[in-house]
Amino acid sequence: MPEAVDSTLLEVQDLRKTYELRRMFGKSAQVKALDGVSFSLERGKTLAVVGESGCGKSTLAKCLMLIEDITSGKAVFEGKALDETPAQEWRKQVQMIFQDPYSSLNPRKKCLDIIAEPLLIQGGVAKDEIYARAREMMKKVGLRPEFESRYPHMFSGGQRQRIGIARALMLRPKLLICDEPVSALDVSIQAQVLNLLMDLQDEFGLSYLFISHDLSVVRHVSDKIMVMYLGQVMEYGARDLVFKDAQNPYTQALLASHPHLHEAEQGASDTPHAAIQGELPSPLNPPPGCPFQKRCPKVFDRCLTEKPALYDVKGRLSRCHLHDKA
Repeated sequence: MPEAVDSTLLEVQDLRKTYELRRMFGKSAQVKALDGVSFSLERGKTLAVVGESGCGKSTLAKCLMLIEDITSGKAVFEGKALDETPAQEWRKQVQMIFQDPYSSLNPRKKCLDIIAEPLLIQGGVAKDEIYARAREMMKKVGLRPEFESRYPHMFSGGQRQRIGIARALMLRPKLLICDEPVSALDVSIQAQVLNLLMDLQDEFGLSYLFISHDLSVVRHVSDKIMVMYLGQVMEYGARDLVFKDAQNPYTQALLASHPHLHEAEQGASDTPHAAIQGELPSPLNPPPGCPFQKRCPKVFDRCLTEKPALYDVKGRLSRCHLHDKA
């Protein structure tokens, strides 16, 4: 009887990233960009990470891509811990698609060379075979053969992003971290790139960590959703559960701030929710207690002093004192 394969590809446990800000005068300050983030990602699935700018989404991506060092916590990929895995081996399995499809490409290199570059750096494969694979990858992402000798400035935004996707796939990774991959594109092009990503996921069995602030995009591509605020997980669960019956006040406010999404779910929830108000607090001076207390319409005394735990509520996790039945 064949051995069962663990469906979990990536497991992140209590991940923390703290930046030390040194000042010429006065005490140095600490910024907790990630404050105890935990989640798991299954093979062939998409976990969307959502939240406002400054909530820690991109820092999470940088830590998992080894661009930033992790302060504490653990990331385990196929049973191997990040701190026990050589960087070169980790990057074969985990690749990234960046937000800006122009600045992430070398303007002095031709399209085919850009796509072939990861394999050229890794070595161990004949050059002819590398370029043959690059041409095949161009076809898979919808780039015509005559484009291979063009430079990045000669492509549209959508075509540049296709180059970035092809480059990320050259090492045959199992996980793609997509950091706002369509936010810089025209709306008409966004759907094409999203559909391409979903087709490639089916073909290669890819898992995606999909970072976005656009809830309509997230609803289209995700299997699970993790909502973040000031470096903390506020709600985490299956896409349909979160969209149709959000339990956390921050998630409810985010959904209400997107009128089309809110209207689409009218009737799924008995109580309409107010859109999010005010500005995100400075991570240099976060509020005590609940991180969302200064903007929450349901705030009460306990929120001002005590940090809420993550509670299991109706099949998902939510960080709010309202769920404490004790």
